[in-house]
Amino acid sequence: MTSPEHTGTTERRRGGTLSPRTMRRLDRWIGLPLCVLASLALRLSGLVPQRTFAPPRRVLYVALAEMGSIVLAAPAIRQCARTHGVMPTFVTLAQTRGVFDFLGGEFNREVCVLRTTSLTALCADLWSFCRRMRRGGIAVAVDLDPGSRFSALVTLLSGARRRSGFEGMAQPYRGSLYTHTVDCPLGRHMSENFAALVEAPFSEIESSTTTVVDLFIPAAASTQTAESGSVLHRLRQRIPYCDPGRRRIVLIHANRSDPVPQRRWPQQRYIELCQRMLAEWPDIFVLLIGAAAEENAATALCAEIDDSRCGSVAGLFSIGELPTLFALATILVSSDSGPAHFAAHAGLPVVALFGPETPQRYRPLGATVTLYAGLPCSPCLSAHNQRASSCRDPRCMQAIEVETVLGAMRDALAPAERAATA
Repeated sequence: MTSPEHTGTTERRRGGTLSPRTMRRLDRWIGLPLCVLASLALRLSGLVPQRTFAPPRRVLYVALAEMGSIVLAAPAIRQCARTHGVMPTFVTLAQTRGVFDFLGGEFNREVCVLRTTSLTALCADLWSFCRRMRRGGIAVAVDLDPGSRFSALVTLLSGARRRSGFEGMAQPYRGSLYTHTVDCPLGRHMSENFAALVEAPFSEIESSTTTVVDLFIPAAASTQTAESGSVLHRLRQRIPYCDPGRRRIVLIHANRSDPVPQRRWPQQRYIELCQRMLAEWPDIFVLLIGAAAEENAATALCAEIDDSRCGSVAGLFSIGELPTLFALATILVSSDSGPAHFAAHAGLPVVALFGPETPQRYRPLGATVTLYAGLPCSPCLSAHNQRASSCRDPRCMQAIEVETVLGAMRDALAPAERAATA
Protein backbone atom coordinates (compact mmCIF):
# COMPACT_ATOMS: atom_id res chain seq x y z
CA MET A 1 0.00 0.00 0.00
CA THR A 2 2.83 2.36 0.75
CA SER A 3 6.59 2.47 1.17
CA PRO A 4 7.23 -0.96 -0.35
CA GLU A 5 10.36 -2.79 0.64
CA HIS A 6 12.29 -5.50 -1.14
CA THR A 7 13.52 -7.81 1.63
CA GLY A 8 14.66 -10.86 -0.31
CA THR A 9 13.18 -14.06 1.06
CA THR A 10 12.25 -12.85 4.52
CA GLU A 11 8.73 -11.96 5.55
CA ARG A 12 8.53 -9.85 8.67
CA ARG A 13 6.84 -6.95 10.39
CA ARG A 14 8.44 -3.54 10.62
CA GLY A 15 7.74 -1.54 13.77
CA GLY A 16 4.68 -3.63 14.66
CA THR A 17 2.98 -3.10 11.30
CA LEU A 18 2.24 -5.38 8.40
CA SER A 19 5.39 -5.70 6.31
CA PRO A 20 5.55 -3.85 2.97
CA ARG A 21 5.75 -7.19 1.16
CA THR A 22 2.53 -8.35 2.85
CA MET A 23 0.81 -5.09 1.94
CA ARG A 24 1.90 -5.42 -1.69
CA ARG A 25 0.53 -8.96 -1.83
CA LEU A 26 -2.77 -7.85 -0.30
CA ASP A 27 -2.92 -4.96 -2.75
CA ARG A 28 -2.44 -7.35 -5.69
CA TRP A 29 -4.39 -10.47 -4.76
CA ILE A 30 -7.25 -8.80 -2.88
CA GLY A 31 -7.13 -5.26 -4.27
CA LEU A 32 -7.25 -6.32 -7.93
CA PRO A 33 -10.49 -8.40 -7.75
CA LEU A 34 -12.06 -5.77 -5.50
CA CYS A 35 -11.31 -3.09 -8.11
CA VAL A 36 -12.96 -5.25 -10.77
CA LEU A 37 -16.08 -5.85 -8.66
CA ALA A 38 -16.30 -2.20 -7.61
CA SER A 39 -16.01 -1.09 -11.24
CA LEU A 40 -18.92 -3.36 -12.21
CA ALA A 41 -20.99 -2.01 -9.33
CA LEU A 42 -20.26 1.56 -10.40
CA ARG A 43 -21.41 0.81 -13.96
CA LEU A 44 -24.69 -0.57 -12.64
CA SER A 45 -25.17 2.40 -10.33
CA GLY A 46 -24.68 4.68 -13.33
CA LEU A 47 -28.13 3.63 -14.49
CA VAL A 48 -29.60 5.47 -11.47
CA PRO A 49 -30.13 9.24 -11.92
CA GLN A 50 -27.53 11.26 -9.99
CA ARG A 51 -28.01 14.40 -7.96
CA THR A 52 -26.71 17.70 -9.28
CA PHE A 53 -23.15 18.33 -8.14
CA ALA A 54 -22.90 21.10 -5.55
CA PRO A 55 -19.68 23.04 -4.89
CA PRO A 56 -17.80 21.20 -2.12
CA ARG A 57 -16.80 22.64 1.23
CA ARG A 58 -14.13 20.03 1.97
CA VAL A 59 -11.84 17.85 -0.15
CA LEU A 60 -10.58 14.48 1.04
CA TYR A 61 -6.98 13.63 0.15
CA VAL A 62 -6.11 9.95 0.35
CA ALA A 63 -2.45 10.27 1.33
CA LEU A 64 -1.11 6.75 1.74
CA ALA A 65 2.04 7.45 -0.30
CA GLU A 66 5.49 8.07 1.17
CA MET A 67 5.91 11.22 3.23
CA GLY A 68 8.10 12.89 0.61
CA SER A 69 5.32 12.62 -1.96
CA ILE A 70 2.88 14.24 0.45
CA VAL A 71 5.27 17.19 0.83
CA LEU A 72 5.48 17.50 -2.97
CA ALA A 73 1.68 17.60 -3.15
CA ALA A 74 1.40 20.30 -0.47
CA PRO A 75 1.66 23.38 -2.77
CA ALA A 76 -1.13 22.07 -5.01
CA ILE A 77 -3.33 21.33 -1.98
CA ARG A 78 -2.79 24.83 -0.60
CA GLN A 79 -3.58 26.37 -3.99
CA CYS A 80 -6.79 24.33 -4.27
CA ALA A 81 -7.92 25.56 -0.84
CA ARG A 82 -7.30 29.19 -1.85
CA THR A 83 -8.78 28.96 -5.35
CA HIS A 84 -11.94 27.01 -4.54
CA GLY A 85 -12.47 27.91 -0.88
CA VAL A 86 -12.34 24.31 0.34
CA MET A 87 -10.73 22.86 3.46
CA PRO A 88 -8.58 19.72 3.12
CA THR A 89 -9.27 16.51 5.03
CA PHE A 90 -6.73 13.69 4.98
CA VAL A 91 -6.67 9.94 5.47
CA THR A 92 -3.26 8.38 5.99
CA LEU A 93 -1.47 5.45 7.58
CA ALA A 94 -0.25 5.59 11.17
CA GLN A 95 3.41 5.53 10.06
CA THR A 96 2.98 8.64 7.88
CA ARG A 97 0.90 10.67 10.34
CA GLY A 98 3.86 12.81 11.42
CA VAL A 99 4.19 14.55 8.06
CA PHE A 100 0.97 16.47 8.72
CA ASP A 101 2.37 17.81 12.00
CA PHE A 102 5.42 18.93 10.03
CA LEU A 103 3.34 20.73 7.39
CA GLY A 104 1.11 22.27 10.06
CA GLY A 105 -1.72 24.72 9.48
CA GLU A 106 -4.60 23.27 7.49
CA PHE A 107 -2.76 19.98 7.11
CA ASN A 108 -3.15 18.72 10.67
CA ARG A 109 -6.66 19.98 11.43
CA GLU A 110 -8.48 16.86 10.28
CA VAL A 111 -6.48 13.69 9.71
CA CYS A 112 -8.00 10.20 9.76
CA VAL A 113 -5.48 7.47 10.59
CA LEU A 114 -5.54 3.86 9.40
CA ARG A 115 -3.54 1.40 11.49
CA THR A 116 -1.68 -1.44 9.78
CA THR A 117 -0.79 -3.35 12.93
CA SER A 118 -3.20 -6.08 11.83
CA LEU A 119 -5.96 -6.70 9.31
CA THR A 120 -8.48 -6.44 12.14
CA ALA A 121 -7.26 -2.98 13.15
CA LEU A 122 -7.17 -1.87 9.51
CA CYS A 123 -10.74 -3.01 8.86
CA ALA A 124 -11.98 -1.36 12.07
CA ASP A 125 -10.37 1.95 11.10
CA LEU A 126 -11.77 1.71 7.58
CA TRP A 127 -15.26 1.25 8.99
CA SER A 128 -14.89 4.30 11.23
CA PHE A 129 -13.44 6.29 8.34
CA CYS A 130 -16.36 5.45 6.03
CA ARG A 131 -18.95 6.45 8.63
CA ARG A 132 -17.14 9.70 9.37
CA MET A 133 -16.77 10.69 5.70
CA ARG A 134 -20.34 9.87 4.75
CA ARG A 135 -21.70 11.77 7.74
CA GLY A 136 -19.52 14.72 6.79
CA GLY A 137 -20.76 14.75 3.20
CA ILE A 138 -17.43 14.59 1.35
CA ALA A 139 -18.15 15.46 -2.30
CA VAL A 140 -14.60 15.38 -3.73
CA ALA A 141 -11.79 12.89 -3.02
CA VAL A 142 -8.28 12.90 -4.48
CA ASP A 143 -6.06 9.80 -4.45
CA LEU A 144 -2.43 10.96 -4.14
CA ASP A 145 -0.91 7.46 -4.45
CA PRO A 146 -0.01 6.54 -8.06
CA GLY A 147 0.66 2.87 -7.39
CA SER A 148 -1.87 1.47 -4.92
CA ARG A 149 -5.21 -0.23 -5.53
CA PHE A 150 -5.97 0.03 -1.83
CA SER A 151 -5.86 3.83 -1.98
CA ALA A 152 -8.28 3.80 -4.93
CA LEU A 153 -10.70 1.65 -2.92
CA VAL A 154 -10.40 4.00 0.07
CA THR A 155 -11.19 6.91 -2.25
CA LEU A 156 -14.35 5.10 -3.37
CA LEU A 157 -15.36 4.15 0.18
CA SER A 158 -15.36 7.83 1.17
CA GLY A 159 -18.65 8.23 -0.69
CA ALA A 160 -17.35 11.19 -2.73
CA ARG A 161 -19.19 11.67 -6.02
CA ARG A 162 -16.10 13.11 -7.69
CA ARG A 163 -12.93 11.07 -7.35
CA SER A 164 -9.63 11.79 -9.09
CA GLY A 165 -6.59 9.55 -9.49
CA PHE A 166 -3.67 8.75 -11.73
CA GLU A 167 -4.20 6.50 -14.74
CA GLY A 168 -1.94 5.35 -17.55
CA MET A 169 0.45 2.67 -18.78
CA ALA A 170 2.84 3.27 -15.88
CA GLN A 171 0.08 2.79 -13.27
CA PRO A 172 -1.46 -0.50 -12.07
CA TYR A 173 -4.99 -1.46 -13.07
CA ARG A 174 -7.58 0.11 -10.77
CA GLY A 175 -10.69 -0.28 -12.86
CA SER A 176 -13.06 2.64 -13.23
CA LEU A 177 -13.02 3.73 -9.61
CA TYR A 178 -12.24 7.34 -10.51
CA THR A 179 -14.56 9.84 -12.14
CA HIS A 180 -11.64 12.05 -13.17
CA THR A 181 -8.26 10.68 -14.21
CA VAL A 182 -5.00 12.33 -15.22
CA ASP A 183 -1.81 10.95 -16.68
CA CYS A 184 1.35 10.82 -14.57
CA PRO A 185 4.16 11.30 -17.13
CA LEU A 186 7.55 9.95 -16.11
CA GLY A 187 9.28 13.05 -17.45
CA ARG A 188 7.24 15.55 -15.41
CA HIS A 189 7.96 16.45 -11.81
CA MET A 190 5.52 14.93 -9.33
CA SER A 191 4.55 18.35 -7.98
CA GLU A 192 3.20 19.20 -11.45
CA ASN A 193 1.46 15.82 -11.68
CA PHE A 194 -0.15 16.44 -8.29
CA ALA A 195 -1.26 19.92 -9.41
CA ALA A 196 -3.12 18.41 -12.39
CA LEU A 197 -4.60 15.67 -10.19
CA VAL A 198 -5.87 18.04 -7.49
CA GLU A 199 -7.46 20.36 -10.05
CA ALA A 200 -9.14 17.59 -12.09
CA PRO A 201 -12.38 17.28 -10.02
CA PHE A 202 -12.90 21.03 -10.38
CA SER A 203 -12.64 20.97 -14.18
CA GLU A 204 -16.06 22.63 -14.58
CA ILE A 205 -15.17 25.35 -12.06
CA GLU A 206 -13.01 28.35 -12.95
CA SER A 207 -9.47 27.65 -11.78
CA SER A 208 -6.16 29.43 -11.42
CA THR A 209 -3.37 29.09 -13.95
CA THR A 210 -0.62 29.61 -11.35
CA THR A 211 2.02 26.87 -11.45
CA VAL A 212 3.32 24.89 -8.49
CA VAL A 213 6.76 26.45 -8.94
CA ASP A 214 5.19 29.89 -8.48
CA LEU A 215 3.34 28.69 -5.38
CA PHE A 216 6.26 27.09 -3.56
CA ILE A 217 7.38 29.19 -0.58
CA PRO A 218 9.85 27.71 1.94
CA ALA A 219 8.06 27.30 5.25
CA ALA A 220 11.00 28.77 7.15
CA ALA A 221 10.53 32.08 5.34
CA SER A 222 7.10 32.65 6.83
CA THR A 223 6.13 30.38 9.71
CA GLN A 224 9.13 28.56 11.18
CA THR A 225 11.75 30.13 13.48
CA ALA A 226 14.63 28.97 15.66
CA GLU A 227 13.01 30.34 18.84
CA SER A 228 11.76 26.99 20.15
CA GLY A 229 13.82 26.53 23.33
CA SER A 230 12.81 22.90 23.73
CA VAL A 231 14.64 21.70 20.62
CA LEU A 232 17.78 23.68 21.40
CA HIS A 233 17.71 22.58 25.06
CA ARG A 234 17.48 18.88 24.17
CA LEU A 235 20.15 19.29 21.51
CA ARG A 236 22.56 20.74 24.07
CA GLN A 237 21.62 18.07 26.61
CA ARG A 238 22.42 15.31 24.12
CA ILE A 239 25.56 17.00 22.73
CA PRO A 240 26.77 19.71 25.15
CA TYR A 241 29.64 20.82 22.89
CA CYS A 242 27.37 21.39 19.87
CA ASP A 243 26.82 25.16 19.77
CA PRO A 244 24.75 26.35 16.77
CA GLY A 245 25.67 29.93 17.64
CA ARG A 246 29.40 29.32 17.11
CA ARG A 247 29.50 26.53 14.54
CA ARG A 248 27.78 25.80 11.27
CA ILE A 249 25.60 22.69 11.60
CA VAL A 250 25.75 20.18 8.77
CA LEU A 251 22.99 17.56 8.92
CA ILE A 252 23.57 14.08 7.51
CA HIS A 253 20.76 11.61 6.95
CA ALA A 254 22.40 8.25 6.23
CA ASN A 255 18.97 6.66 5.72
CA ARG A 256 19.87 3.27 7.20
CA SER A 257 16.22 2.30 7.80
CA ASP A 258 14.98 3.15 4.31
CA PRO A 259 12.35 0.55 3.33
CA VAL A 260 13.76 0.77 -0.22
CA PRO A 261 17.38 -0.37 0.37
CA GLN A 262 18.38 0.42 -3.21
CA ARG A 263 18.27 4.13 -2.31
CA ARG A 264 20.97 3.86 0.34
CA TRP A 265 24.39 5.36 -0.31
CA PRO A 266 27.18 3.03 0.94
CA GLN A 267 27.91 3.56 4.62
CA GLN A 268 31.66 3.78 4.04
CA ARG A 269 31.05 6.74 1.73
CA TYR A 270 29.24 8.60 4.52
CA ILE A 271 32.15 7.93 6.88
CA GLU A 272 34.66 9.26 4.36
CA LEU A 273 32.44 12.25 3.51
CA CYS A 274 32.08 13.31 7.15
CA GLN A 275 35.79 12.87 7.89
CA ARG A 276 36.76 14.97 4.88
CA MET A 277 34.17 17.65 5.69
CA LEU A 278 35.46 17.96 9.25
CA ALA A 279 39.02 18.23 7.99
CA GLU A 280 38.16 20.85 5.34
CA TRP A 281 35.85 23.08 7.40
CA PRO A 282 37.06 23.51 11.01
CA ASP A 283 33.97 25.60 11.90
CA ILE A 284 31.35 22.93 11.19
CA PHE A 285 29.65 20.39 13.43
CA VAL A 286 28.16 17.26 11.84
CA LEU A 287 24.83 16.01 13.19
CA LEU A 288 23.44 12.67 12.09
CA ILE A 289 19.64 12.70 12.00
CA GLY A 290 17.04 10.00 11.51
CA ALA A 291 14.06 8.21 12.96
CA ALA A 292 14.13 6.25 16.21
CA ALA A 293 14.71 3.06 14.19
CA GLU A 294 17.98 4.58 12.94
CA GLU A 295 19.36 5.55 16.35
CA ASN A 296 21.69 2.57 16.78
CA ALA A 297 22.95 2.79 13.19
CA ALA A 298 23.62 6.53 13.55
CA THR A 299 25.48 6.01 16.84
CA ALA A 300 27.63 3.33 15.23
CA LEU A 301 28.32 5.63 12.28
CA CYS A 302 29.47 8.37 14.69
CA ALA A 303 31.86 5.90 16.31
CA GLU A 304 33.34 5.08 12.90
CA ILE A 305 33.76 8.77 12.04
CA ASP A 306 35.50 9.21 15.41
CA ASP A 307 35.55 13.00 15.74
CA SER A 308 34.48 15.20 18.63
CA ARG A 309 32.66 17.48 16.17
CA CYS A 310 30.27 14.73 15.12
CA GLY A 311 27.21 13.57 17.04
CA SER A 312 23.86 11.85 16.55
CA VAL A 313 20.37 13.14 17.29
CA ALA A 314 18.58 10.29 15.50
CA GLY A 315 15.30 9.59 17.27
CA LEU A 316 15.60 12.69 19.48
CA PHE A 317 13.09 14.91 17.66
CA SER A 318 9.62 14.30 16.28
CA ILE A 319 8.82 15.11 12.66
CA GLY A 320 6.86 18.14 13.83
CA GLU A 321 10.01 19.52 15.53
CA LEU A 322 12.23 19.19 12.47
CA PRO A 323 11.58 22.72 11.13
CA THR A 324 13.20 24.18 14.25
CA LEU A 325 16.21 21.85 13.90
CA PHE A 326 16.49 22.78 10.21
CA ALA A 327 16.44 26.48 11.14
CA LEU A 328 19.56 25.89 13.26
CA ALA A 329 21.40 24.13 10.42
CA THR A 330 23.31 25.26 7.34
CA ILE A 331 22.81 22.34 4.93
CA LEU A 332 21.52 18.74 4.74
CA VAL A 333 23.08 15.84 2.84
CA SER A 334 20.77 12.88 2.28
CA SER A 335 19.80 10.22 -0.18
CA ASP A 336 16.35 10.46 -1.78
CA SER A 337 14.11 10.27 1.30
CA GLY A 338 11.50 12.07 3.37
CA PRO A 339 13.96 14.25 5.36
CA ALA A 340 15.36 15.69 2.10
CA HIS A 341 11.86 16.89 1.19
CA PHE A 342 11.20 18.13 4.74
CA ALA A 343 14.40 20.16 4.80
CA ALA A 344 13.83 21.70 1.36
CA HIS A 345 10.26 22.59 2.36
CA ALA A 346 11.64 24.30 5.49
CA GLY A 347 14.02 26.39 3.39
CA LEU A 348 17.25 24.52 4.21
CA PRO A 349 19.70 23.93 1.31
CA VAL A 350 19.86 20.22 0.45
CA VAL A 351 22.30 17.97 -1.41
CA ALA A 352 20.18 14.97 -2.43
CA LEU A 353 21.60 11.71 -3.80
CA PHE A 354 19.42 9.92 -6.37
CA GLY A 355 19.79 6.47 -7.92
CA PRO A 356 16.84 4.10 -8.43
CA GLU A 357 14.52 7.11 -8.86
CA THR A 358 15.09 10.16 -11.01
CA PRO A 359 15.37 13.75 -9.71
CA GLN A 360 13.53 14.85 -12.82
CA ARG A 361 10.45 13.38 -11.15
CA TYR A 362 11.15 13.47 -7.39
CA ARG A 363 13.62 16.32 -6.79
CA PRO A 364 12.77 18.12 -3.53
CA LEU A 365 11.36 21.58 -4.14
CA GLY A 366 13.44 24.49 -2.94
CA ALA A 367 17.21 25.08 -2.77
CA THR A 368 18.25 21.55 -3.73
CA VAL A 369 21.30 20.21 -5.55
CA THR A 370 20.63 16.72 -6.91
CA LEU A 371 23.36 14.20 -7.76
CA TYR A 372 22.35 11.46 -10.18
CA ALA A 373 24.52 9.12 -12.26
CA GLY A 374 21.75 8.44 -14.78
CA LEU A 375 22.73 4.84 -15.49
CA PRO A 376 20.76 3.00 -18.25
CA CYS A 377 19.08 0.77 -15.64
CA SER A 378 17.82 3.76 -13.66
CA PRO A 379 15.14 4.54 -12.64
CA CYS A 380 14.07 1.02 -11.70
CA LEU A 381 11.36 1.94 -9.18
CA SER A 382 7.89 2.87 -10.39
CA ALA A 383 4.25 2.82 -9.43
CA HIS A 384 3.77 -0.10 -11.82
CA ASN A 385 6.11 -2.38 -9.83
CA GLN A 386 4.92 -0.82 -6.55
CA ARG A 387 8.48 0.38 -6.02
CA ALA A 388 9.80 -3.11 -5.37
CA SER A 389 12.99 -3.44 -7.40
CA SER A 390 14.76 -6.78 -7.81
CA CYS A 391 18.13 -5.01 -7.95
CA ARG A 392 20.68 -6.47 -5.50
CA ASP A 393 23.61 -4.25 -6.56
CA PRO A 394 22.53 -0.58 -6.76
CA ARG A 395 25.41 0.70 -8.87
CA CYS A 396 23.46 3.90 -9.46
CA MET A 397 24.17 4.91 -5.84
CA GLN A 398 27.70 3.51 -5.82
CA ALA A 399 28.49 5.67 -8.87
CA ILE A 400 28.15 8.85 -6.76
CA GLU A 401 31.64 9.59 -5.44
CA VAL A 402 32.51 11.34 -2.19
CA GLU A 403 34.37 14.07 -4.10
CA THR A 404 31.23 14.79 -6.12
CA VAL A 405 29.22 15.33 -2.94
CA LEU A 406 31.96 17.50 -1.46
CA GLY A 407 32.01 19.60 -4.63
CA ALA A 408 28.25 20.15 -4.39
CA MET A 409 28.63 21.17 -0.75
CA ARG A 410 31.41 23.64 -1.59
CA ASP A 411 29.18 25.27 -4.20
CA ALA A 412 26.22 25.43 -1.78
CA LEU A 413 28.27 26.81 1.12
CA ALA A 414 30.31 29.29 -0.94
CA PRO A 415 27.76 32.19 -0.94
CA ALA A 416 27.47 32.12 2.88
CA GLU A 417 31.25 31.92 3.25
CA ARG A 418 31.75 34.90 0.95
CA ALA A 419 29.14 36.89 2.89
CA ALA A 420 30.83 36.05 6.19
CA THR A 421 34.22 37.33 4.99
CA ALA A 422 32.85 40.42 3.20
